[in-house]
Amino acid sequence: MNDSFDDNIKASITAVAAQSVDHALAKAKELGHDPIASLDGLIMTARECIAVAEEAKEQIQKERQK
Repeated sequence: MNDSFDDNIKASITAVAAQSVDHALAKAKELGHDPIASLDGLIMTARECIAVAEEAKEQIQKERQK
């Protein structure tokens, strides 16, 4: 991929991540929850997304080797 495309993808990912944090903090405030706990939940969700994506990637790589 070209650098411009990669930069656009990175910028989009960063924007979505920032929106997720803003949303978690706004919801915590709205519901009277601890913002740290809300961010911890967001972090746990992100880690689980990474784990599931890595498992899927490994499965695809195994399938390609057949």
